[in-house]
Amino acid sequence: MLNWHLAASLKSVVLAGESAALTRAVATIANAPAIREALQSFAREKRRTTDQQLQLCRVPAPTFFEQKRAEWVLAQFRALGTVARIDRAGNVIAHPSGYGARTAQ
Repeated sequence: MLNWHLAASLKSVVLAGESAALTRAVATIANAPAIREALQSFAREKRRTTDQQLQLCRVPAPTFFEQKRAEWVLAQFRALGTVARIDRAGNVIAHPSGYGARTAQ
């Protein structure tokens, strides 16, 4: 998982051995309002994301017997309003509603 704290501090990174132009370009991108807003959003969501990851890890699912964990993920996607299903291999497949996805099985 990308460490958002590192990404947020990207503008302060000195790129050893790189050109000043590249360093300025990175700083310009990191200071862009849309990028700052996205990074702030990630920081705000970090606790919720961590809580969800912990909930998922607490679902008993030994290797090759992950059905219960897949069902938990399926329920999370459906609660968000997505069209979701579990395929024959046990993968959870989800699409935003109205995205043209096949009907959930």
